[in-house]
Amino acid sequence: MRAYVKRGKGSEGGGAYRDRFILHQYVLILCQTGIRVGEARNLVWNDIKTITKDGKPGVLLLVSGKTGDRDVIPAHPIWTRDYLLRLWEMRKEEIGADPSLDEYVFCHKNGTKIGSLKKGFERLLTESGLLKNSRGEKRVIYSLRHTFCELRLQEGVRELILARNMGTSVEMIYRFYGSHSENIRYLEELTRMGYEVGKKSTRVKRVANPSETPF
Repeated sequence: MRAYVKRGKGSEGGGAYRDRFILHQYVLILCQTGIRVGEARNLVWNDIKTITKDGKPGVLLLVSGKTGDRDVIPAHPIWTRDYLLRLWEMRKEEIGADPSLDEYVFCHKNGTKIGSLKKGFERLLTESGLLKNSRGEKRVIYSLRHTFCELRLQEGVRELILARNMGTSVEMIYRFYGSHSENIRYLEELTRMGYEVGKKSTRVKRVANPSETPF
């Protein structure tokens, strides 16, 4: 994403750079929070509150979605604060003053909220060779919500806590998320041998024909 943003600097008026810079932070924030696209679109600066994590300042977000208002705690509150500060500083430089706390976080130069980042996200994935997953399915911005949920499940976050933070139900978590993390759990339960996903186990010494294995 950083390389994608840098390539936008040569555009006339810097419009492409601005759009890509915002998209970069948008992707990072959605991956850290799992908030819905509509919730991100309506986020204003006054919805961001400071919390302390390990003695360092972080943030939580106050969002309003289809399940009502809720506090959203990012997976990494300190990192998420950094991403938001980048947007704040960009906007501050752009208008020559601190942004209004009632202004949209993701806004155009005139302060109106950005309606959609769909095309920019699709272009980013296309240029990165990541537009489709291993099953040939097209990735969309909503995929970032799945990413957030999958990563938290892999980290051992309980479904009830995760559902509350995401503004959904435990049933929805079971139905639509967690497929990859469940496979990891199954592997651990069924083998009980200390395998590490993505690495060869040092406890397995016999291989039928090493030259024919793909990993």
